[in-house]
Amino acid sequence: MRFLVILLVSINLLAYEDFIKQAYYDSYTHEKRQDYGAAIRSLQVVYKRYPKAYTPNLCLGWLFYLNKNYANARSHYEAAVSIVPGSAEAKLGLILVLKAQERYDEAKRLIYDILQGDPYNYFANLYLADLLSVTAQYESSLYVIDKMLKYYPTDVAFLSWLAYVYVKQKKYDLAAGVYADIIILDPSHPDALSHLNQK
Repeated sequence: MRFLVILLVSINLLAYEDFIKQAYYDSYTHEKRQDYGAAIRSLQVVYKRYPKAYTPNLCLGWLFYLNKNYANARSHYEAAVSIVPGSAEAKLGLILVLKAQERYDEAKRLIYDILQGDPYNYFANLYLADLLSVTAQYESSLYVIDKMLKYYPTDVAFLSWLAYVYVKQKKYDLAAGVYADIIILDPSHPDALSHLNQK
């Protein structure tokens, strides 16, 4: 009898694992097709069973963000952060939502929270350079960009922000030099091509 109970429990667990795997597989498949509504619906069956689980909240936060449903995206990312308070990935997702909502001060607070524990976190620094640049805090942005380019000298994302800041500061020769470097690394980079073609 005990063997039969164990066998039945094992079969149920395997079926349950298949159900979860299928839900994630379907969600990823729909996401690749940019059918975010279907991706969300696929994953919500897991969320309904495990509303306090980290991964479904994290994934739904991302999918709702892609679908431009920022209220739901924020709700799921905040849930993920509350479940795993030290999670940089959940905070980074929430930062994307706050940026999209133009809640820059809240986004910066989260970025600084990440950087306090991990000063060279790539995405936290990239998002900070972005926020500082778009809010015209150019000198502060240059400090962040310079710090990260010492570690990632050929990183196109940070080089792009450097060129952007130089353009905003009307340092066009410096910007052209950076864009020339970017073209070597990414020959189809649209901003670099546009800027250099104006010459």
